[in-house]
Amino acid sequence: RGVPTQVDPETGSYATSVDDRNHFRSTASHNVVTVDGRSSSTEAGPFQWESIAKARVEGWAATPLVDYFEGSHNGYHVLPDPVTVRRAVLFVHGRYWVVRDEIEANGEHEIMVSFQAAEGITIEATPTGGMVCQRDGVPILAVFDVISPENSTVTVEAGRVAPMYGRVVDAPVLRYRARIRGSAEFLTLLVPGDGAGLSVRDLGQGVLEVDGPLGRDLVRLGRQGPWE
Repeated sequence: RGVPTQVDPETGSYATSVDDRNHFRSTASHNVVTVDGRSSSTEAGPFQWESIAKARVEGWAATPLVDYFEGSHNGYHVLPDPVTVRRAVLFVHGRYWVVRDEIEANGEHEIMVSFQAAEGITIEATPTGGMVCQRDGVPILAVFDVISPENSTVTVEAGRVAPMYGRVVDAPVLRYRARIRGSAEFLTLLVPGDGAGLSVRDLGQGVLEVDGPLGRDLVRLGRQGPWE
């Protein structure tokens, strides 16, 4: 059986304070991109929304070796400088995930990419420059920042999740932040275990090299279709 590592925070409770209710509905509490500290959908009360981001699927493929998804949403088109957020995920079966976040903008924006951990998970830096999620001292998932803006930072912060309705517990959240001007890209590699023996290089021109104990892959970061 698998061990939960990155999770949805769930609801918490409907019968709680407005701040707590909004916390669990906020974009920043989920494993996604937040722009300028705002949620992509705007609350209008405990059970209502003022605006709801519209998402669309832009690519999908499932093969015996890999699964691929690409989608975007318009939740930040309401900003004075409209921003489109696009995410693509490549799962190489039994080996790793590549998560690519593209932010399309013209002006300056504060960007945050969050990875909310599950209850009982701790997050620590690895000797190879990544971050590792552990349970009871056992490495479960390694997270590597492969591509990000030059001024990006990484922090581990206090978060909250609700493993079941009405039960709220503390759980760490890994966050990558950067101030950007114009469009930008974050590319994250997630590997089961501690990622030992794995090396990742951006070869340029949209090609990523992933080299590890199970072999060497060249991943071409394409658009509107699966990566090669």
